[in-house]
Amino acid sequence: MRAVIIFPLLFVAVQAADTVRVTLPLATETTGVWHISKAFADVPKNAVAPTLISAPQRARTKDSAAVGLFSVSFEITEGIPVNVQVDRSSDKELHDEVIAMILEWRFKAALRGHVPVPSQAYMDLSLGDPLPHYGKKK
Repeated sequence: MRAVIIFPLLFVAVQAADTVRVTLPLATETTGVWHISKAFADVPKNAVAPTLISAPQRARTKDSAAVGLFSVSFEITEGIPVNVQVDRSSDKELHDEVIAMILEWRFKAALRGHVPVPSQAYMDLSLGDPLPHYGKKK
C-alpha cells in the first residue's frame, strides 16, 4: 500500500520542467488481443506530440485465455521505442511479450520545427478485454 502512495509523488517529480504532458495520438488502430486504454507522452515544450503509426501484435505465445493489465514506459527516438520497461503488471510472466511487442511498434517522432526530438511515452495496456479502449471509435 505504501508504494502506491509514493509512486505518484515520485512520478510527478521526475517530469522535467521543460516538457509538457500530452495525449499520444494513434494514427493506427491496434487490433488483436492487446488494447491501449491510456497513452500519453512527455514532450519538449513547443514540440508536436509523437504519433503511433504501426502497432503490430505477435501471435500469442502463452495462454490465449489470459487477461492482464500492464503499465509501460519507453522513450521514442527517431520514431523507434527504446528502453521499454514494464512499470506495473498483473502478470509478470508476460513482461517479455509486452516488451517485444512494443519494440516492433513505430511512431512518428515528436517534432520541434522539422527536427525529431526524443519524448517519454507511457501506456496502459490490457490483454483480453478488461478495460474500455483508448482511441476506439464508437
